[in-house]
Amino acid sequence: MLHAHPDVMEAAVVGCAHPKWGERPVAFVTPTPGVEPPAEHDLRAFCRDRLAGYKVPETFVFGNLPKTSTGKVRKTELRERAARNAAAGVNPGA
Repeated sequence: MLHAHPDVMEAAVVGCAHPKWGERPVAFVTPTPGVEPPAEHDLRAFCRDRLAGYKVPETFVFGNLPKTSTGKVRKTELRERAARNAAAGVNPGA
C-alpha cells in the first residue's frame, strides 16, 4: 500500500514485538529519488486513510532496503534490525 504514495519508491513492512499489542508494524521506506522524503506523520495519515488502525506502521525508517543478489528485499534482516533495536530500547527501525 505504501507503494501507492507518490514520494515512495519502494517499501517493506515487518512486524516488531510490542509489549502491549504483541506485535506492531515497522515500515522501511526508500523515497523516490530527487524528492524530499515524506514526513512520517504524512505517511501515517496516508496509511490511516487506507488501512485498519492495527495495520498502520508505528515507525517509518528511511533509506535503501537490503536486497539479495536476485533483488528481493531481505525481510529477515529488517526483522532482526527492528527486534535488536526494540530490545535495546531504541526506535525499532533505527
